[in-house]
Amino acid sequence: MFMTLAWIYTVSMVVKGIVYEKERRLKEVMRVMGLSNATLWLAWFLTSAVMMLASIVMLIVILKVATRAVKTPQQAWNLNSRFALHKPDPPPVRWCCVKTCYLR
Repeated sequence: MFMTLAWIYTVSMVVKGIVYEKERRLKEVMRVMGLSNATLWLAWFLTSAVMMLASIVMLIVILKVATRAVKTPQQAWNLNSRFALHKPDPPPVRWCCVKTCYLR
């Protein structure tokens, strides 16, 4: 879930920047001022890469901490039952969830 949210945030910020540039017609203004098309593309690439790199670093830290916290299937079961499975359901359903998620 963290990876999806981080990707969505990064993409939405890039799209927001592109829309702002198109609304204000900044590309045309920069072209008139002498900026080449390749330089503009390079600037967009670097901006997007920096934003993506920041979210990638945060995800790596989160995933490393999570994998150190969960060392056995029992710990995964405890973590899963504490945070993900708040509704009461029969134990076989929980066991199937843990078996498919953590014991592959």
